[in-house]
Amino acid sequence: EFRRVLFRSNYDSITGQIDPYNMRLNYASSDYDVRHSFNMDATYEEKFRFHNRYVNEAAAGWVVSGKAYWRSGMPFSIIDSALPGAVGGATMTGQILAEAINPATINRNCTSVTTPCVTASQFYSTPGNTLGLPAQNSFGNLGRNYFKGPRYADVDLTAAKHVVTWRTLDLEVGANAFNVFNHTNFLQPSNDVATGVGTIYATAGPATSPFGAAALGQGGRILQVFGKFTF
Repeated sequence: EFRRVLFRSNYDSITGQIDPYNMRLNYASSDYDVRHSFNMDATYEEKFRFHNRYVNEAAAGWVVSGKAYWRSGMPFSIIDSALPGAVGGATMTGQILAEAINPATINRNCTSVTTPCVTASQFYSTPGNTLGLPAQNSFGNLGRNYFKGPRYADVDLTAAKHVVTWRTLDLEVGANAFNVFNHTNFLQPSNDVATGVGTIYATAGPATSPFGAAALGQGGRILQVFGKFTF
């Protein structure tokens, strides 16, 4: 699936006017603009039967189902939280986009965990900064949601079997594997020039989990064995 979501910033992470002299800068990719997305559901019912009764009871009749997710990175903006107060005093609020010293050298795809995609030295800084960088005197030159964060991928599997079925009674056993390949997904990198920019610090939680919202910080494989008795 391919799509693109363009939006003004009223409902995104940056909700204020970016540049009072150029209102069109607010129109850009939305925070939830997932450019490429792939979702798949599959179910396989095992049809083999064995001559040995005990082997047949244990190995035959399993149903395996799975769900796979893959999407491209989501957009984000790089700001400088020290600029509003330094430029406009205590009465100035809101967020100001960072200004790159040389936009041609900026890597907009922030997917690496080991190497920051950008560093503070690539941007103009606040007046009187300790890095010796020239001070920013504009509302930024890269635009809102110019950068793309890391991709997301996840595969979940379920294997289940009805072991006892008699009249209205049914016993089903099985196992669920969430993030079966133990693939690590990451959140967006830091996006503030004033406090650190371009580095990924945290992992993303699974798309589905037996623990619900409590597993948002648990990005590793989760195995669950279950038994369900219906009567």
